[in-house]
Amino acid sequence: MYGRYKNFLGVFFKKRQIAINHAINSLKIGILCFRLGIKMPLLKARLFNA
Repeated sequence: MYGRYKNFLGVFFKKRQIAINHAINSLKIGILCFRLGIKMPLLKARLFNA
């Protein structure tokens, strides 16, 4: 009984860890795209001005 419960917890935490990692990765990609979105117009403006 205890072994099954422990195994269930292990699976639950593993799935939760994967979900957290996925969320963090999505957030990182979102921040990266946001930064690029801010930088790209500035870079284009510099290129056209140069």
